[in-house]
Amino acid sequence: MFVTNNGFSKAVGGAIAAGVMSVSLLAGASAQAADWSNTDIQYLYGRGYQDYDKSGNKIDDQAKGVVTIEHADGWSYGDNYFFFDISNPFGGNNGTDGRGKDGKGTVTYGEWSPRLSIGKTFFGKELGFGGIVKDTFLAANFEYSSGDFWARGHSILVGPGFSLDLPGFAFADINFYARKSYRDAMAKDTGLGGQVTIDWLYPFSIGSTSWSFGGFADYAFGEKGGVNIYGGNGTKANSLITQPQLLLDVGALMGAKPGVLKAGIEYDVWINKYGLDGANESNPNVMVMWTF
Repeated sequence: MFVTNNGFSKAVGGAIAAGVMSVSLLAGASAQAADWSNTDIQYLYGRGYQDYDKSGNKIDDQAKGVVTIEHADGWSYGDNYFFFDISNPFGGNNGTDGRGKDGKGTVTYGEWSPRLSIGKTFFGKELGFGGIVKDTFLAANFEYSSGDFWARGHSILVGPGFSLDLPGFAFADINFYARKSYRDAMAKDTGLGGQVTIDWLYPFSIGSTSWSFGGFADYAFGEKGGVNIYGGNGTKANSLITQPQLLLDVGALMGAKPGVLKAGIEYDVWINKYGLDGANESNPNVMVMWTF
């Protein structure tokens, strides 16, 4: 069902870009009129990152530190989310781009995900249904990466999104996207693909301690055809990435304001990393989060 004709694919890619632009422009006012917002900075460290050279050969497991800046807000007609990762922020050789072999180069990666509430925009109230969907959105996503050979590039996504009403959850969402990748070694001129994204946060207590279990999962599929940098088949394997986090409110334990300083673990699982068939990552990270 996914078309690989370049002309059609570029036309659909342009339509996706227009959809992203529309949602982005409408969401832009939220920076000035947010009903709520949350910003945090995180530091993660793990020793099981998988890297690959330009030929797709695996480099030994890597230890990496990652600094993440994360922000979410809600406004009258929707919500916004973005994060920005800096892997190995203190530098090193770019091991996966051909200038070295240690896999310890600095890599930047970010996503911005604005959503426009269809119900609030056109009907003045949330558009829910089925007893589980609280609201319906036009959702968009923009991905950008630089510094790493395989991850370098950007993708744009657009489709319907839904906020879910699940007992005990602070939030839970599911978005269904049409996906188009550009400037990707494994995705150049591929046909249109798709992606399903879920995210959630579940706060809970154990005795006098406060915890949270949150994270996301992305399943990307169907990016077929095209060419890679060697002129061969550029089809990307379907991939799944999930990064659940289990965090303890350590600040509250020390008498500080609740919800400011948390620590725990994030477990990174990435099946067919970068769309490389058989490139699988399973990587626990220690994690500290400061919300301000």
